[in-house]
Amino acid sequence: MEPDFIFTIFYGLPRLGPGGAEYTKKAYSLLGDLPENPAILDIGCGNGAQTLALASLSSGNVCAMDIHRPYLSELSVRAESEGLGDRIHPIAASMDALPICRKFVDLVWSEGAVYFMGFREGLDYWKGFVREGGYIAVTELSWFTTDPSGEAAAFFEAEYPAMKTVEQNREIIQSLGLEDAGAFSLPDSAWWDEYYLPLGTRVEAMKQEYAGDGEAMAILDMASTEIEIFRKYSREYGYEFYLMRKK
Repeated sequence: MEPDFIFTIFYGLPRLGPGGAEYTKKAYSLLGDLPENPAILDIGCGNGAQTLALASLSSGNVCAMDIHRPYLSELSVRAESEGLGDRIHPIAASMDALPICRKFVDLVWSEGAVYFMGFREGLDYWKGFVREGGYIAVTELSWFTTDPSGEAAAFFEAEYPAMKTVEQNREIIQSLGLEDAGAFSLPDSAWWDEYYLPLGTRVEAMKQEYAGDGEAMAILDMASTEIEIFRKYSREYGYEFYLMRKK
Protein backbone atom coordinates (compact mmCIF):
# COMPACT_ATOMS: atom_id res chain seq x y z
CA MET A 1 0.00 0.00 0.00
CA GLU A 2 2.66 2.51 1.01
CA PRO A 3 4.12 3.72 -2.35
CA ASP A 4 0.74 4.13 -4.03
CA PHE A 5 -0.72 5.79 -0.95
CA ILE A 6 2.13 8.29 -0.79
CA PHE A 7 1.61 9.13 -4.47
CA THR A 8 -2.07 9.68 -3.64
CA ILE A 9 -1.15 12.14 -0.88
CA PHE A 10 0.90 14.26 -3.26
CA TYR A 11 -1.12 13.99 -6.46
CA GLY A 12 -2.34 17.38 -7.70
CA LEU A 13 -0.32 19.47 -5.24
CA PRO A 14 1.54 22.47 -6.72
CA ARG A 15 4.92 21.00 -5.80
CA LEU A 16 6.25 17.68 -4.52
CA GLY A 17 9.02 19.29 -2.48
CA PRO A 18 10.37 22.65 -1.32
CA GLY A 19 11.21 25.19 -3.99
CA GLY A 20 9.66 27.75 -6.28
CA ALA A 21 10.05 29.21 -9.74
CA GLU A 22 12.09 32.13 -8.37
CA TYR A 23 14.70 29.76 -6.88
CA THR A 24 14.90 27.71 -10.06
CA LYS A 25 15.43 31.00 -11.90
CA LYS A 26 18.13 32.13 -9.45
CA ALA A 27 20.03 28.87 -9.79
CA TYR A 28 19.75 28.89 -13.57
CA SER A 29 21.01 32.49 -13.74
CA LEU A 30 24.21 31.47 -11.93
CA LEU A 31 25.22 29.03 -14.66
CA GLY A 32 27.51 30.65 -17.20
CA ASP A 33 27.93 30.14 -20.94
CA LEU A 34 25.20 27.59 -21.52
CA PRO A 35 24.34 27.05 -25.20
CA GLU A 36 21.53 29.16 -26.63
CA ASN A 37 19.34 26.06 -26.88
CA PRO A 38 20.62 23.80 -24.09
CA ALA A 39 19.77 20.13 -23.79
CA ILE A 40 18.43 19.78 -20.24
CA LEU A 41 17.73 16.60 -18.30
CA ASP A 42 15.40 17.01 -15.29
CA ILE A 43 15.85 13.89 -13.16
CA GLY A 44 13.10 12.89 -10.73
CA CYS A 45 10.92 15.61 -12.18
CA GLY A 46 7.71 14.64 -10.36
CA ASN A 47 4.78 16.72 -11.58
CA GLY A 48 7.21 19.12 -13.19
CA ALA A 49 6.92 22.43 -11.34
CA GLN A 50 10.63 23.13 -11.94
CA THR A 51 10.48 21.55 -15.41
CA LEU A 52 8.03 24.20 -16.54
CA ALA A 53 10.25 26.91 -15.07
CA LEU A 54 13.32 25.53 -16.85
CA ALA A 55 11.55 25.44 -20.20
CA SER A 56 10.41 29.03 -19.68
CA LEU A 57 13.89 30.22 -18.69
CA SER A 58 15.68 28.58 -21.61
CA SER A 59 14.90 28.09 -25.26
CA GLY A 60 16.12 24.52 -25.14
CA ASN A 61 14.49 21.12 -24.79
CA VAL A 62 13.89 19.50 -21.40
CA CYS A 63 13.78 15.72 -21.02
CA ALA A 64 11.79 15.21 -17.84
CA MET A 65 12.34 11.81 -16.23
CA ASP A 66 10.41 10.18 -13.42
CA ILE A 67 9.54 6.62 -12.51
CA HIS A 68 5.90 7.41 -11.66
CA ARG A 69 3.86 7.69 -14.86
CA PRO A 70 0.86 9.55 -13.35
CA TYR A 71 3.19 12.43 -12.43
CA LEU A 72 4.44 12.51 -16.03
CA SER A 73 0.85 12.61 -17.29
CA GLU A 74 0.17 15.53 -14.97
CA LEU A 75 3.27 17.29 -16.29
CA SER A 76 2.18 16.76 -19.91
CA VAL A 77 -1.15 18.42 -19.24
CA ARG A 78 0.51 21.35 -17.49
CA ALA A 79 3.08 21.74 -20.26
CA GLU A 80 0.42 21.83 -22.98
CA SER A 81 -1.67 24.36 -21.04
CA GLU A 82 1.35 26.67 -20.78
CA GLY A 83 2.33 26.28 -24.43
CA LEU A 84 5.51 24.35 -23.62
CA GLY A 85 4.48 20.90 -24.79
CA ASP A 86 6.80 20.99 -27.81
CA ARG A 87 9.91 21.47 -25.66
CA ILE A 88 9.15 19.27 -22.64
CA HIS A 89 9.56 15.54 -23.20
CA PRO A 90 8.38 13.32 -20.31
CA ILE A 91 10.13 9.95 -20.09
CA ALA A 92 9.36 7.15 -17.65
CA ALA A 93 12.74 5.98 -16.38
CA SER A 94 14.71 5.30 -13.24
CA MET A 95 17.34 7.85 -12.21
CA ASP A 96 19.91 5.09 -11.76
CA ALA A 97 19.38 3.67 -15.27
CA LEU A 98 19.11 6.68 -17.58
CA PRO A 99 18.13 5.71 -21.15
CA ILE A 100 20.23 8.37 -22.87
CA CYS A 101 23.72 8.62 -24.34
CA ARG A 102 26.60 9.57 -22.09
CA LYS A 103 28.06 13.08 -22.44
CA PHE A 104 24.83 14.09 -24.13
CA VAL A 105 23.29 16.94 -22.10
CA ASP A 106 24.38 20.47 -21.28
CA LEU A 107 22.62 20.53 -17.92
CA VAL A 108 21.44 17.91 -15.46
CA TRP A 109 18.84 19.30 -13.07
CA SER A 110 17.28 17.62 -10.05
CA GLU A 111 15.29 19.29 -7.29
CA GLY A 112 14.73 17.21 -4.17
CA ALA A 113 15.46 13.82 -5.74
CA VAL A 114 19.18 13.02 -5.58
CA TYR A 115 18.77 11.63 -2.06
CA PHE A 116 17.01 8.56 -3.53
CA MET A 117 20.41 7.46 -4.87
CA GLY A 118 22.57 9.26 -2.33
CA PHE A 119 24.28 12.60 -2.90
CA ARG A 120 27.68 11.19 -3.86
CA GLU A 121 26.29 8.20 -5.76
CA GLY A 122 23.81 10.27 -7.75
CA LEU A 123 26.29 12.93 -8.79
CA ASP A 124 28.95 10.37 -9.65
CA TYR A 125 26.54 8.55 -11.98
CA TRP A 126 24.83 11.59 -13.49
CA LYS A 127 28.06 13.43 -14.33
CA GLY A 128 28.70 10.81 -17.00
CA PHE A 129 25.76 12.12 -19.01
CA VAL A 130 26.97 15.75 -19.01
CA ARG A 131 29.26 17.03 -21.74
CA GLU A 132 32.58 18.60 -20.75
CA GLY A 133 31.91 22.14 -19.56
CA GLY A 134 28.27 21.32 -18.79
CA TYR A 135 26.53 21.73 -15.45
CA ILE A 136 24.69 19.84 -12.73
CA ALA A 137 22.26 21.59 -10.38
CA VAL A 138 20.57 19.81 -7.49
CA THR A 139 18.83 20.58 -4.23
CA GLU A 140 19.66 18.39 -1.27
CA LEU A 141 18.44 18.28 2.32
CA SER A 142 21.40 19.50 4.36
CA TRP A 143 22.38 20.44 7.88
CA PHE A 144 23.17 24.10 8.45
CA THR A 145 24.81 23.28 11.78
CA THR A 146 27.17 20.65 13.13
CA ASP A 147 25.28 20.57 16.42
CA PRO A 148 21.55 20.08 15.70
CA SER A 149 18.91 19.90 18.40
CA GLY A 150 18.28 16.44 19.81
CA GLU A 151 14.75 16.16 18.45
CA ALA A 152 15.77 17.17 14.92
CA ALA A 153 18.83 14.91 15.00
CA ALA A 154 16.75 11.94 16.15
CA PHE A 155 14.12 12.52 13.48
CA PHE A 156 16.63 12.55 10.63
CA GLU A 157 18.68 9.72 12.08
CA ALA A 158 15.55 7.65 11.45
CA GLU A 159 14.40 9.29 8.20
CA TYR A 160 17.61 10.33 6.43
CA PRO A 161 20.73 9.17 8.30
CA ALA A 162 22.98 10.01 5.32
CA MET A 163 22.13 13.73 5.59
CA LYS A 164 25.29 15.88 5.64
CA THR A 165 26.26 19.48 6.24
CA VAL A 166 26.56 21.96 3.39
CA GLU A 167 30.34 21.97 3.82
CA GLN A 168 30.52 18.18 3.63
CA ASN A 169 28.44 18.10 0.45
CA ARG A 170 30.61 20.75 -1.20
CA GLU A 171 33.65 18.63 -0.34
CA ILE A 172 31.96 15.65 -2.03
CA ILE A 173 31.41 17.74 -5.17
CA GLN A 174 35.10 18.56 -5.39
CA SER A 175 36.14 14.98 -4.61
CA LEU A 176 34.18 13.84 -7.66
CA GLY A 177 36.26 16.08 -9.90
CA LEU A 178 33.45 18.59 -10.37
CA GLU A 179 34.00 22.33 -10.17
CA ASP A 180 32.00 23.92 -7.35
CA ALA A 181 29.97 26.64 -9.08
CA GLY A 182 28.22 27.94 -5.97
CA ALA A 183 25.41 27.17 -3.56
CA PHE A 184 22.57 28.91 -1.76
CA SER A 185 19.97 27.94 0.83
CA LEU A 186 16.24 27.95 0.13
CA PRO A 187 14.37 30.23 2.55
CA ASP A 188 11.54 29.05 4.79
CA SER A 189 8.99 30.45 2.32
CA ALA A 190 10.18 27.91 -0.26
CA TRP A 191 8.99 25.19 2.12
CA TRP A 192 5.71 26.72 3.23
CA ASP A 193 4.13 28.60 0.31
CA GLU A 194 3.75 25.88 -2.32
CA TYR A 195 4.67 22.77 -0.35
CA TYR A 196 3.96 22.39 3.37
CA LEU A 197 0.85 24.57 3.51
CA PRO A 198 -1.02 22.69 0.76
CA LEU A 199 0.43 19.37 1.94
CA GLY A 200 -0.69 20.02 5.51
CA THR A 201 -4.21 20.80 4.34
CA ARG A 202 -4.27 17.59 2.25
CA VAL A 203 -2.95 15.48 5.15
CA GLU A 204 -5.55 16.76 7.61
CA ALA A 205 -8.35 16.06 5.14
CA MET A 206 -7.06 12.55 4.50
CA LYS A 207 -6.88 11.84 8.23
CA GLN A 208 -10.65 12.25 8.30
CA GLU A 209 -11.06 10.03 5.26
CA TYR A 210 -8.76 7.26 6.49
CA ALA A 211 -9.62 7.30 10.19
CA GLY A 212 -9.45 3.71 11.42
CA ASP A 213 -6.89 2.65 8.79
CA GLY A 214 -3.80 2.16 10.93
CA GLU A 215 -1.30 1.90 8.06
CA ALA A 216 -2.60 5.02 6.34
CA MET A 217 -2.75 6.98 9.58
CA ALA A 218 0.86 6.11 10.40
CA ILE A 219 1.98 7.60 7.08
CA LEU A 220 -0.18 10.69 7.53
CA ASP A 221 1.05 11.19 11.10
CA MET A 222 4.64 10.99 9.88
CA ALA A 223 3.91 13.74 7.35
CA SER A 224 2.48 15.90 10.12
CA THR A 225 5.55 15.23 12.27
CA GLU A 226 7.87 16.21 9.45
CA ILE A 227 6.05 19.52 9.03
CA GLU A 228 6.22 20.21 12.76
CA ILE A 229 9.94 19.40 12.92
CA PHE A 230 10.58 21.98 10.21
CA ARG A 231 8.40 24.53 11.99
CA LYS A 232 10.57 24.17 15.09
CA TYR A 233 14.04 23.67 13.63
CA SER A 234 14.21 25.30 10.18
CA ARG A 235 17.27 27.30 11.26
CA GLU A 236 19.20 24.05 11.62
CA TYR A 237 18.52 22.37 8.26
CA GLY A 238 16.89 22.86 4.90
CA TYR A 239 17.42 22.50 1.19
CA GLU A 240 20.65 23.76 -0.31
CA PHE A 241 20.90 24.44 -4.04
CA TYR A 242 24.25 23.04 -5.22
CA LEU A 243 25.66 24.09 -8.58
CA MET A 244 28.62 22.38 -10.19
CA ARG A 245 30.42 22.18 -13.52
CA LYS A 246 32.05 19.27 -15.29
CA LYS A 247 35.61 20.32 -15.99
